Amino acid sequence: MKPESAAGRAAYLVAFHATQALIFERTGKSAKTHRGVAAQFVQLSVELDKELRSFLAKSYNLKAVADYETGEASDVPIERAREASTRPRDS
Repeated sequence: MKPESAAGRAAYLVAFHATQALIFERTGKSAKTHRGVAAQFVQLSVELDKELRSFLAKSYNLKAVADYETGEASDVPIERAREASTRPRDS
C-alpha cells in the first residue's frame, strides 16, 4: 500500500474513533461497527454544520479507495487524507 493510501485509511480511523468518542460522551454507549457508528452519528450531529457532519462519510470513502481500489484509482492524494482527518475551519 502506498503511503498516500495508508494516510487515507488512517484518516478514516481518526474519524471513526473520534465519532465513537462523541457517541460515548453523549450517550454512554459504544458503537463498534461502521454502520452503527454512522447511524448514531447522524442522530447526534443534527446541530453540527453540514461540513462537519459529512466528515465520517468522506473519510470512509478514502478508506474504501485504499482498501479496495487497484491501479491508479487506488491513489489517495495526501492532501485529501489530511483534510479528512482535520476539523473543517469555521467560515
